[in-house]
Amino acid sequence: MVPGFPLDGGRVLRAVLWGMTGDLSQATRWAAAVGQGFAWVLIASGFAMILGLRVPLFGSGPVAGLWIALIGWFLNNAALASYRRVLMQETLGDVPVTRVMHRDFAVVTAEASVQDLVDEHLLGSSQRAFPVAEEGRLRGLVCLDDVRKLDRERWADTRVGDIMTHVERLHVLDPGAKANDALNLLVERGVNQLPVADDGRLLGLVTREDILKWLSLSTTSPTGLPR
Repeated sequence: MVPGFPLDGGRVLRAVLWGMTGDLSQATRWAAAVGQGFAWVLIASGFAMILGLRVPLFGSGPVAGLWIALIGWFLNNAALASYRRVLMQETLGDVPVTRVMHRDFAVVTAEASVQDLVDEHLLGSSQRAFPVAEEGRLRGLVCLDDVRKLDRERWADTRVGDIMTHVERLHVLDPGAKANDALNLLVERGVNQLPVADDGRLLGLVTREDILKWLSLSTTSPTGLPR
């Protein structure tokens, strides 16, 4: 119950501050700052114990001191990460995914050979995943990992459609989806990109880099919290 976010006591403190200010971001920043302050007390106490000093409540000794310092280090990182997560969610807010997705990408057909995919797209582009579409309608997604699973000798006689992930197995974002939900999905599914389509018609691709780039242009450094 130490009043330092993200500990339970810190969450209680944040709730109180939120009720007083009506500003979740500000309340989280203050609670996280308290959490960081407590973390640095732990780190300083740990080093003092390592140097042979006796610290009230914690005692002394290098082993115990090392543990106290490590706990402080983890708490400091957790406080920073928790605040940045809240700031990210607040910044993205109601931003639609169409604001952060990119439309400048290569599209391949299911009938193209894997060899053509490699020669014409993968080798000459930084793009790692390619929507597979026919007449503008999304059929699937093929990426570098799909190509790696196929023996090089089979590239010339294997179609992209044979190795792609079919649209039925993809999580396709609606253009009305929120950027924050897209970021959560990217993290949960462990992928780097998701297609955006309207009733099957491909509109764009959204990647983690797209969202992080938008965030970097829309936010400033968390005031009062060191990077």
